[in-house]
Amino acid sequence: MGNSFKIDASRKQAFILSVQGLRAEQIGITQYERAYFSHLQLYLPYYVGIYSSLLEQALVRTKENIHNLSVIDYGAGNGMLGAYLKFIGVGQVFVNDINESCIRGCKALASALNLELDGYFQGDIASLSQINQPVDILLSTDVIEHIYNPEQFVKEMKLLQPFMVAIFTTASNPFNKIKVHQLRKLQHRDEFLNSADVLSNAENSYRTPYFERRSELLVEYYPTLSREEVKLISSKSRGLMKEDLFKLADSYLLDGSLPERAPEKYNTCDPDTGNWTERILPDGSFKHLADKFGYAIKILPGLYNSNRETPAGWLKKIANRFILHFPELGKYIAPYIVLIFSPERDNK
Repeated sequence: MGNSFKIDASRKQAFILSVQGLRAEQIGITQYERAYFSHLQLYLPYYVGIYSSLLEQALVRTKENIHNLSVIDYGAGNGMLGAYLKFIGVGQVFVNDINESCIRGCKALASALNLELDGYFQGDIASLSQINQPVDILLSTDVIEHIYNPEQFVKEMKLLQPFMVAIFTTASNPFNKIKVHQLRKLQHRDEFLNSADVLSNAENSYRTPYFERRSELLVEYYPTLSREEVKLISSKSRGLMKEDLFKLADSYLLDGSLPERAPEKYNTCDPDTGNWTERILPDGSFKHLADKFGYAIKILPGLYNSNRETPAGWLKKIANRFILHFPELGKYIAPYIVLIFSPERDNK
């Protein structure tokens, strides 16, 4: 049952019906989380399909029965993945998120579904140190592209849970050039036009663009810099959060040195939090991280939501068939990719 388990279709459907029977405003979550919940609720069969495929990929890499598994939903958001795992019978389910309001949302959703999860941990990857037992599997959707220092993340993950299989999805697919073009437009918006932090502001009002925010920080902490120097350092510090921005400014004041170009040409992050705008890493970066910290890695293409009987839905069905039959080529048209970090060599 360990490496051939398929999730029972009736359990999937029961979960979908349970969630679709909830009303977002009755769960006791923030306005942002209600909007996010409503989106997941609308497309829940698609997302349940993703959750199921991730768990099945994990199951073929562990010898445990599903009822004995311990799994963490990392960067859980409103906790839909964690709730699904518990609903279908995963033995122990922990959830993590860096945002306190998301942890409250995870608890509220679990309560609304009459589920008892096994632990809630707020913080970054270091929060896994609070789990005083081995964890079999880490599952994470649309998180890894926001982590400021992926190398430090993978290093700490391996130190804290050396035998854990970790599986991530990310829509920042470097193979899909159309997707890359779309995300670069979003990065340009956040860097120079406006940035919206929906988790910190329920009204989703526009915030200061990151270039301007770095300039504000330099003016506040380095009042001796001229306007031209502030603009210059801001342009050379794209992709740095404020601690690293300050190191760059200190170096400049010490000897006038600045890098020839910014650390990032297209990617950008919030200088206050280090949260990347859908960071696109070169396709070899994940393999480098895996090799460096003793993981085997497998990169698989994700599928489109093709549930609608429309011309667009038919095209997505055709794309999905191609992706399934030719996965290596399918990565170049896939809407997202799946990154599987296995602590043992994976020849499956």
